[in-house]
Amino acid sequence: MNIKVICPVCDADILLNNDTKVSEVIKCTECGTELVVDKIDGTDTLLSIAPEVEEDWGE
Repeated sequence: MNIKVICPVCDADILLNNDTKVSEVIKCTECGTELVVDKIDGTDTLLSIAPEVEEDWGE
């Protein structure tokens, strides 16, 4: 059974596999935004926009 969630950017339906874990990064198939799975608790699943990866220039 997959978990159905809504993209916080474009409101598209996203199906998460049963083996999806908290802190996993997924991509919305509609808008392409990278999202982080913040919480999985039955039907109460929370996604947020993944932070941009910045280059540290060797610091």
